[in-house]
Amino acid sequence: MDRKNLRAEKTRLESEDVKTCPKCGESWEVPGTIYSRLIGIEVRGGYDGVNFWECPDCHTRWSRWTGAEVTDLFFPFYKGGKI
Repeated sequence: MDRKNLRAEKTRLESEDVKTCPKCGESWEVPGTIYSRLIGIEVRGGYDGVNFWECPDCHTRWSRWTGAEVTDLFFPFYKGGKI
């Protein structure tokens, strides 16, 4: 995905009206509630908060910061043998 499309996807994911997975298209809404099935992943030792999002249906993960799909959650935080 090029930089322009990545930025557009990040903006789409951060907007409040996004309620479906960018990959599989399944809804994260829980009917009749204000809750979502979207999974937030925090990596200990990194940012204190959600670093990655995961779809509960297709298990695709993407970065909260860039919107890019992520396959290895710990690689971005690995530095010199320490996490």
